[in-house]
Amino acid sequence: FDANVKAWRLFADLINNVGLFLDMLAPLAGRYFLLVVCCATICKAMCGVAAGATKAALTGHFALKNNAADVQAKESSQETFVTLLGLVAGSLLASSTHD
Repeated sequence: FDANVKAWRLFADLINNVGLFLDMLAPLAGRYFLLVVCCATICKAMCGVAAGATKAALTGHFALKNNAADVQAKESSQETFVTLLGLVAGSLLASSTHD
């Protein structure tokens, strides 16, 4: 993973998108629902492995002053904020739609 960090990170993002797309299609799969959900979970697991393997190299790249822990903490807090923002936006969208 260290030799081609950007390529593996791109792979992680793309395979995560495939997994999320399969998750959205799963209710339409009928009798293949379980197969589609399993494939989606495999795709997201592959994303986790590739993203986790490249995370240290990318953190080291952004840590210019030997502050890898600070960079990691900032990334984690930003990720938590964006996840919370998405949760709130999704809840507002769901509550605004009517049957």
